[in-house]
Amino acid sequence: VYGTTEQKTSDTLYKWGDFYDTIPKRYRPKTVTKENYMTVRQFLQYVADILCSINEECFVTPTLRMICQEQSALSLIGDVRKEIEIDRIHEIGGKVILLTRKTTEDTNRTEKELETVDRIKFDAIIDNQNMTINDRNKAIYSVMNSWGLIK
Repeated sequence: VYGTTEQKTSDTLYKWGDFYDTIPKRYRPKTVTKENYMTVRQFLQYVADILCSINEECFVTPTLRMICQEQSALSLIGDVRKEIEIDRIHEIGGKVILLTRKTTEDTNRTEKELETVDRIKFDAIIDNQNMTINDRNKAIYSVMNSWGLIK
């Protein structure tokens, strides 16, 4: 989902109480009450949790299908969050680069799962904790060039 951090942390029309009984306690932020409004990020995480509970590959399968159908010379997925997504990308011959900088303090499991993945699953790791966006992009370009992906 596109948008600035400010947009993603703005309130929706929905209160936690609207969904409280359907959200497993382990997924509820500890600092909210039924009267708190859900932010856009929280609402999207809630919907994603429901979809992933039905099919954990609900996002990666259609994304990779579309990439394979397009048959472009190079496709980039800018946001991988789950180990299963890494596995599926590798299955079709893709590469995965881990960027180490945390972009949010969010504690939702979708923001944290990659922290527990064995680093060997990543084809490259870029420590971008102290990089500018331009430096990060140059580092990604360099890795992709070393793989022969940049012509």
